[in-house]
Amino acid sequence: MPGTIPEAEKTVKILVRKVALETAMDRLAENLYNGRITVGMWEEDMRTRMREYMYGAVAIGKGSPEAVTRSDIGKLGAELKKQYRWVHNFAKDIYAKRDVVTIRAIQARSHLYAEAGHKMATEIQAGYFAPNTRRDPPIILSWMPRDGSTVCLNRCGCKWVLEVLGEDKAQGIKTVSATWVLDPEKEHCEDCVPRDGHMEVVEVPIDTAVPAYIGI
Repeated sequence: MPGTIPEAEKTVKILVRKVALETAMDRLAENLYNGRITVGMWEEDMRTRMREYMYGAVAIGKGSPEAVTRSDIGKLGAELKKQYRWVHNFAKDIYAKRDVVTIRAIQARSHLYAEAGHKMATEIQAGYFAPNTRRDPPIILSWMPRDGSTVCLNRCGCKWVLEVLGEDKAQGIKTVSATWVLDPEKEHCEDCVPRDGHMEVVEVPIDTAVPAYIGI
């Protein structure tokens, strides 16, 4: 596909957007703390910036905005609804504790929301291989990068490397291997290291799109 983002560039592009979002969130916290905006205005701006960031992260995960499907948008919308509820609760906490809350506390908690886009991009990138409770089995692979199953939580920098081993047209299935690999340029937590090189072989419907990697 013309203009598709190479896998090797996706992580950097998302991180650049994440840093920009955190910087914007810090400015929002300053404006709120100094009385230049109300809690309601802060909440609305947070929602807008998160929506823009998460859509951009998903588009990067898929390789281009054109590759984002209606199904992807549906998943993103469901995730944003959850994030909006959490931001609303955050706003209520700020208002309730307005006499004692510190600007650093607002900024630190705000940054947690920036991680959501990175995780969502990974799930969209995974496609059929991502957890889905409507499918049997709901999880094809044992875990996903940034799924919270390791002590590094959603800061995990590991990847699944996928390869199509073969197709059985009569059965309508495709056999895929997935190997967990560590990023050699990053430090890894005590849970990720033992997983290095772990391989799983799974069967999926023959028309399943198989990404080269899962993990951004």
